[in-house]
Amino acid sequence: MQTFTMKYCGCEYTWDVEVIWEATSSFEGVAIPLTELEHTLDWDCWGGEMLYPINLLYHYQRVIESDLHFPIIVTRNQWGNIDHVVDGMHRIVKAFAHSHEKIVAKEVGVDWLTELPTISKNCYCDACDCDPCDCNWGD
Repeated sequence: MQTFTMKYCGCEYTWDVEVIWEATSSFEGVAIPLTELEHTLDWDCWGGEMLYPINLLYHYQRVIESDLHFPIIVTRNQWGNIDHVVDGMHRIVKAFAHSHEKIVAKEVGVDWLTELPTISKNCYCDACDCDPCDCNWGD
């Protein structure tokens, strides 16, 4: 099972990517310039694993086998910049490796995403790490 984990508004969400695929199956894909995704190449997105030959081989094989006809799924922040790649980093790497100018993407809102069924949702307090937050800030 592939999962996607994201921190948002004091909670850490983890989804089964297949649930997200199903939920976005009717969404229209749009071509976006790869220049909008260049910053994602610096992200630690594959579990923070150390780069050993076996890990490199695994991800290299996934990049080679990835299908660029299948849209990636991304979110944007309030300034319009892509801030999460929900699904598709191997496809992004392949598109860059083959010098493509664009890639097909489905864009979802973070609030919409948080309404989907999750594997886990853990909320925490940014101020003191209490879980769940019982600080009553502003109450």
